[in-house]
Amino acid sequence: MTENQSRLIQEKLSSLNLKATTENKKKYYKQKFSEFKTFLKNEFSFTTEKYYTELGMIYGMSIGMSFGLSIGMAINPVFGMSFGLSIGISVGVALGMMYGTRKDAGAKRQRRTI
Repeated sequence: MTENQSRLIQEKLSSLNLKATTENKKKYYKQKFSEFKTFLKNEFSFTTEKYYTELGMIYGMSIGMSFGLSIGMAINPVFGMSFGLSIGISVGVALGMMYGTRKDAGAKRQRRTI
């Protein structure tokens, strides 16, 4: 990290007012931690661990469900829907996880993970 980036992080940490006394400390610190993670993501393009894997699973599931349903209904309208959905979702999740894992490994190599 450069000196300017370190200074920005220090300024953000001091602006979070972590020494404040509140009624619900757990909720307060959780909110401030979330705010700090958002700052790191927006300013320095950092991501959390397994961010891309989770995102890939979500997209894979939705795309796989769409393709599986359409192919399953084209093959057999009665049993094709359940068969197509199950195969489509599982293939979509698997492909999404593979893609996400590769992206997470790239982010880790570039040291952009929190």
